[in-house]
Amino acid sequence: MSLTRRQFGKLTLATTALHFAPGAAFAQDAPTMGGEVTVAYSTKLNMLDPYRSLEHSARFIYNHMYEVLITRDESQKPVADLAESYEASADNKIFTFVLRSGIKFHDGSPLTSADVKASLERAQRLHVDNKLFENLASIEMPDELTTVLTFSSSQPTFLDDFSSPRAAFSIIPAADKDAEANKLSWIGTGPYKLEKLEQDGTASLVRFDDYTPNEAYEGTDGLAGKKVPYLDRLVFRWVAEDASRVAGLETGELNLVESVTPRAAERLKSDERFQVFEMPNYEIYSLYVNHALGPTANLKFRQAIQIGLDMEPIMSIGTDDNYRLSHGWQYPDQAYYAPEAGADIYNVHDIERAKALLAESGYNGEEIIFIAYDRADVV
Repeated sequence: MSLTRRQFGKLTLATTALHFAPGAAFAQDAPTMGGEVTVAYSTKLNMLDPYRSLEHSARFIYNHMYEVLITRDESQKPVADLAESYEASADNKIFTFVLRSGIKFHDGSPLTSADVKASLERAQRLHVDNKLFENLASIEMPDELTTVLTFSSSQPTFLDDFSSPRAAFSIIPAADKDAEANKLSWIGTGPYKLEKLEQDGTASLVRFDDYTPNEAYEGTDGLAGKKVPYLDRLVFRWVAEDASRVAGLETGELNLVESVTPRAAERLKSDERFQVFEMPNYEIYSLYVNHALGPTANLKFRQAIQIGLDMEPIMSIGTDDNYRLSHGWQYPDQAYYAPEAGADIYNVHDIERAKALLAESGYNGEEIIFIAYDRADVV
């Protein structure tokens, strides 16, 4: 058992403030080509490799550089991105992906199924979620645009897992197949290409003029759709302190920041120079327990934690009252949300029942160690 999202609920953590600087291409009604923006993210960039990094800061950057075969729409459903079409066999053992034609990498070379095969082979070796390929029997290329994955057993959740943005299954050139972690050429098919990557976490991207938008869409839809690179240049900077990010907005040094505190957001809302966007499905607080060692190895002890916790004060203190509670692993507006499963054991806050469960577990006052970390520590 782990006290994950089901137990700890939903957190509306980040509000994003956008400052429209003179000449920037963030016009509200009719965007025009040109301009440059500086974006501040709140956690240090330790690794840009999409196969290895789980950091938000890395995703902010590499999602502009790399693309995937399938991604997620606004409702979190898998949809085509680089793929023109994809299909699963009835037994969920064979998955066929057909690329859109005419797509180029940043170096001008065409995207083919050979690049897809090489990308998946690197993913088998290095990706943080490479267990997804444990039962992969073969990768075949019937032609230059088609890739067929055959598994030795049924994989009913493969498309859901493969489309996850958690650590993107980005498509890279075949020449990068054997690249070690964070040693890529940084060549992708995305709307922007890497200009410079500094040791301090600063990165700059410039528009890829030969980018091929997905014409199957009229506009964007979640992480999918028709992506149009209006800006000439994007600059990403690590600014750790909340106050420094807000100050950067107010002086015009920053154009967009990943997050500000709820109190700062309220103040910025009253300033006509800024727009504040609330992101209710941004982040989740979770508590994981060790099943193998100490008192938490006992099921009754874990049940006592579950039954005893009062989520409201925990989330109020942890988020400055910027949260919402929910028992589910998925968000209420998503396709896989289960409105009833687990609801009866979420946020029960029954202290007497928790004490009884502790007694049944045989707990005798042993020390319990908590290790706290934020998303900046997860790689």
